[in-house]
Amino acid sequence: MKKGQRSKAALGNDHVKAMLYLYPHLEAFEDAVRQSARNKAALSYKKRDAFAAACEVAEEILFCDTLGRLRTDLSAVLQTMSAEERYLIDYKYFHAQGEGLPLSYGERSYYRRQNALLQKARMLLRAKGWTGESFLAQFGRDQLFMRVFTAVREGREAEIVKKRRKKTLAVRQTKSSLSSLRTGGVLREKKTNADTASAAQTAMQTSAICTPVRGLRGGSGDSGEPPAVSFVR
Repeated sequence: MKKGQRSKAALGNDHVKAMLYLYPHLEAFEDAVRQSARNKAALSYKKRDAFAAACEVAEEILFCDTLGRLRTDLSAVLQTMSAEERYLIDYKYFHAQGEGLPLSYGERSYYRRQNALLQKARMLLRAKGWTGESFLAQFGRDQLFMRVFTAVREGREAEIVKKRRKKTLAVRQTKSSLSSLRTGGVLREKKTNADTASAAQTAMQTSAICTPVRGLRGGSGDSGEPPAVSFVR
C-alpha cells in the first residue's frame, strides 16, 4: 500500500467514527431540529404553498425521529462494552478529560485495541441496521453529519474535537516507549492551525447544533493520529 493510502477496511469504518464523534451532540441536535419543525409549523401560514410547507415540517419531524433512533442505538451499543472499552471510546471520540484508569499494556497494544473496538462497534451497529450505505441514505444531505464524515474521510479528525488541556491516558512502559521518552518521541496530538480548530469547534457546538441547516447535497477516514498518550514512570 502506497504512503498516504488507506485500506478498504479503514475507509469502511468512516461512518462509525462519524457517529461516535457526533454521539455527545445528538440530543442537542435532536432538540434543535424539533424546535425548527415547530417554528416552520408556526410560520407556515405565510407560505403560499401550504402543501410544500407541510412537507417541510414533516421532513423535519422524520429527521428528528431518525436522530433519536441513532442516539438510542449508539447508547445500546456503548452499554454492551466493558468499563475499559467504554473508557477507550470516551477518551478517543468524546475526548474525556479525567485521569481515568491506568492501562496494563503498551502503546502498540493500545492501538490494536482501539482498532478492534472500532470493528466491534461497527458490527454491533450493523446488526441494528447502521451500515455505511444507510448512514449516507439518512444523513447524506445533512450539513453537520457530512462535515464530520468528510473530515474523518480526509484524515482531519483533529479538527472535530476540542484539543485536550493535558494528556491523561497512561499506558504501561515498554523498552521502546522508554527509548521514545529519552529521545523526546512521546506520542503527540496532531498539530492544527488554531484558527481552523476554533472554527471547527464553533461549527460543531454552536451554529451546526443550535441552528441546524439541512440541505447540503452529497459529501463522502482516519488520520492515523492516535489520541494523546502520556507515559507514567
